[in-house]
Amino acid sequence: MKFTASEEEKIGRHLNSGQCPNCGSDEKKYIYPQKVDRITLREHRPHDEDMDMEINSYEAILTQCPICGMLMLFSKHFILNGRDAS
Repeated sequence: MKFTASEEEKIGRHLNSGQCPNCGSDEKKYIYPQKVDRITLREHRPHDEDMDMEINSYEAILTQCPICGMLMLFSKHFILNGRDAS
């Protein structure tokens, strides 16, 4: 997954501002595009040992603090569409 130029600008505007919640650093964060797989187990029949497993994937943005290394994961869709107030 790669970012377009407009996506990079929007992502930088939203995710590079602010302090790291772990160490308080104001340094520019490292930003990585990621594909995340979420696995959900659901048991349909409580007395049966069969379980359904559902795997969902979504595009995400991983940020890392350059000082303490704290990792944070954000939904790409939310950052690019849901948070744009301009």
